[in-house]
Amino acid sequence: MKPETFLHDLGGEIEAELSRLLPPASGPDRVLAEAMRYATLGGGKRLRPALFCAALTALGRDYRTWLPWAAALEMIHCYSLIHDDLPAMDDDAWRRGRPSCHVAYGEAMAILAGDALLSLAAGILARPLAQAAMRGTNAAVVGILAAALYDPLWTGAVLGVLDVALALAGFLALVMWKAPP
Repeated sequence: MKPETFLHDLGGEIEAELSRLLPPASGPDRVLAEAMRYATLGGGKRLRPALFCAALTALGRDYRTWLPWAAALEMIHCYSLIHDDLPAMDDDAWRRGRPSCHVAYGEAMAILAGDALLSLAAGILARPLAQAAMRGTNAAVVGILAAALYDPLWTGAVLGVLDVALALAGFLALVMWKAPP
């Protein structure tokens, strides 16, 4: 397969994986999810995930197994672009031929969207480690920790500080209950 064909086909697969992994633009976090999707989907070269998948292919691995990680790499890149475009940084009003996230959604929501992308990517990258740890004795603790690192960090910022406090209190209660002495 020609490199151009591989990259073109791969771009579509990565876009589909990003769309699958990003939260839907509905519910109480609709605006945040819209900002995340706006900043991530519908543009970009997808160079970082393409290089990752090409390296896997060169090593004889099926890159499709690792598409979530490839998408996570792109999420981290998109997070950096959102934050780089902010008025306090480079103050770029345009990204990928359309208004930057902070122009389209406001500075505060852009910051939250970038942070949410980074948190989501970290959760995706940590999932295999969590699955391996879950085969051990602290499965509940690892699972709750993974959820605590993902959900409250981005939804809590929109829903309120009380939601984060309640999530952390619940997390600590479960850790204390499940952790071995």
